[in-house]
Amino acid sequence: MTVATPELDLAFLPVLRLGEASTWHDIHGALAEAREQAPFAVTDHGLLVALRYAEVDGMLRSRDFVFGDLIAAVGQTDGPLYDWWHSTVSAFNPPAHTRLRRLLAAAFTPRRVEEMRPRIRASVEEALVPSLDSGRVDGIALAHTLPMRIMGGLLGVPRQDIDVFEKWTGELARGFDPSTAADPAAVAMVDGALKNLQDYSVELVRARRANPQDDLISTLVVERDGADRLADGELVAHIVFMLFAGHDTTKSALQMASMLTARFPEQTALIREQPALVSGAVDEVMRFESPVFMTTRQPTMDLQVGGLALTKGQTVGMVLVSAARDRRGMPDADVFEIRRTERRSIGFGAGIHFCLGVNLAKAELEEAIRGLATKTSSVELGAEPELIPFHLVRQFKELPVIVTPA
Repeated sequence: MTVATPELDLAFLPVLRLGEASTWHDIHGALAEAREQAPFAVTDHGLLVALRYAEVDGMLRSRDFVFGDLIAAVGQTDGPLYDWWHSTVSAFNPPAHTRLRRLLAAAFTPRRVEEMRPRIRASVEEALVPSLDSGRVDGIALAHTLPMRIMGGLLGVPRQDIDVFEKWTGELARGFDPSTAADPAAVAMVDGALKNLQDYSVELVRARRANPQDDLISTLVVERDGADRLADGELVAHIVFMLFAGHDTTKSALQMASMLTARFPEQTALIREQPALVSGAVDEVMRFESPVFMTTRQPTMDLQVGGLALTKGQTVGMVLVSAARDRRGMPDADVFEIRRTERRSIGFGAGIHFCLGVNLAKAELEEAIRGLATKTSSVELGAEPELIPFHLVRQFKELPVIVTPA
C-alpha cells in the first residue's frame, strides 16, 4: 500500500512519551498534539507508531502488512508469556492464522451468540440489582464481573472458580504493559498467572474429552474441518487466550461504556426512548474510547506509507485511540454521537485480524448499556475517572457511577 503525503524524515517526527505517567493523564491531548504534526510519531521507547486514521486503517487492512510482535514491542522477547502469545491465533499470519481462525470461529457465530443473549441479559440484570438498590454502581466491579461470568459460562468453567480466574487474567494482563519487562517481580507474577491458567485449562480439556458437556470447550474438542482439528496444546493455548481476551478487553470496553453512559446523559436518554439505538451506541463507544490503546503490524516488503519509508519486518504500532479521534477520518471526531450514520470504528481492529469474539463482545456491551439506560432514570459520574497509566488495555483506577432507578 502507499498513502501519498510529503516525504517525512524519521528524525523529525514528534516524540510520544508513553513512558511518562503525565502523558497518560491527558492521553487524548498528547495524541492530538502529535497527530497534528505528522501521521507518525516515535515513542520514548523507540517504537514507530501511526496516529492518523488513513494510515492506521490502511495498514490494518492491507495484505502488505502482517501481525507485528506485540509482546516484543512492550519489551519482552522471551519467556513463558512470549512463548504462549506466539502460539495463539493473534500472533500468527496466514496460512497458520487462517487455519486456526477457521477452527475457532464456530464458537462465536452470530447464531450461537444470539442463543446466549438471554443468559447475557440475565447476568447484566442480576449484577445491576444491588447497584439499583443502593443508587451507586461500582463501574470497575461491574465491568470485572460480567465478562468473566459470561465467558466462563460459555467455556464451561464452574461458577465457584470464576473469582480465581478473574485474578489470574488480571495478572496476565500486566504482561502487555510497557513498564512490566523492566520489573522482575511483575514478570514473575505474569508468568505465574499464565502457568495457573494453563494448568487449569489442561484439566478442563481432559475432563471434556472424557465427559463432553454443552459448552465451548466440548465443542472445540470435537470440532473438525475435514481431517483437521485443534491439537491439545492448541486447545490449551486458546482457552487461556479466550479467557484473557474475553475478560480483559471486554472489561475495559465495559468501563468505557459505563463512563460514557454517565458522561453523556442526553445520549443515554435517547437509548431509554429508543432501545434499538444501543447497537450504534456500542460502535460509538468503541470508536470514541477504544479499549485497546495499540496493536502492531509489520510490512512484508520495503514500502512507503504516509510519506514515510518503512522497512520489511519493521514493527509499527497502530494507535487505535488516536486514529479514532482523527478529524481527517471522521467528521466531528471529538463528538460522542450514537446516531452516526457513518460508522468508522476500528476498536475491534480491521482486516484478517478483526476481533474473533466481536459478536460476543458486542452482545455484552449492548446488554450492559441497555440495562444501565432502561433500568434507570438518571446516570451520572460520582467522580472524574482517572486512567491507570501505561496500560495498553485501558482501565480506570476508580469508576463510581450514581444512578436513580427507573
